[in-house]
Amino acid sequence: MVRFYHGYLRIYEMDQSNREGGFSGRYDGPFEVWLDAYRPEDPKAWKFSREIFWEEHNKMMRYMKDHPKKFRLGSSAITNSLPHAAQ
Repeated sequence: MVRFYHGYLRIYEMDQSNREGGFSGRYDGPFEVWLDAYRPEDPKAWKFSREIFWEEHNKMMRYMKDHPKKFRLGSSAITNSLPHAAQ
């Protein structure tokens, strides 16, 4: 979440056509859309874990953007402010 403090608003996607990852050139509102590297030969469990990781990352980024005062650099608020039932 350090990128958030430096003013970067990034969300991530898995894209089967992208083996390298990087900025997609697209935006979703104020967020840059970045692509995670995708390799068809990776185990399904690895792909699933990456999808879940990025889903949660994206939720956190959207929450942080909507509630910036709850997140201060060097604060435990980062881990204590996100509602556990955020959908």
